[in-house]
Amino acid sequence: MATISSIPNPLLWWTAQIAVVVLAYWAIRRRDRIAGLILLGVAAGWLPWFLYFKRTMFMFYAVAWEPFYIMALVYVIHRLLRDADGPGELRLRRWMVGGYLLLVVAVSVFYWPLWTG
Repeated sequence: MATISSIPNPLLWWTAQIAVVVLAYWAIRRRDRIAGLILLGVAAGWLPWFLYFKRTMFMFYAVAWEPFYIMALVYVIHRLLRDADGPGELRLRRWMVGGYLLLVVAVSVFYWPLWTG
């Protein structure tokens, strides 16, 4: 029996969670407007669910705020690359981001059968 699952890529999902925390720090400490706008989108997806905290929630509801998680992750990666001190550090950070993206693709290949049934 084939089924389709809405389980997210765990590497992508958890690093996006960390990116949201980093954006919260940047929005408060550095008064970063872009970080604040992305957080506003995350909050708009999350906050309504606190009204129904006693109900069962399913993972497919996360589709509403997933784009904002991806934006958070992309913005953190952008800032990591942009704020590098010198060409050596930039090269190292590019390799780290490239390695991370390869790992995301590898995990996605593993989960592909679960996502597509």
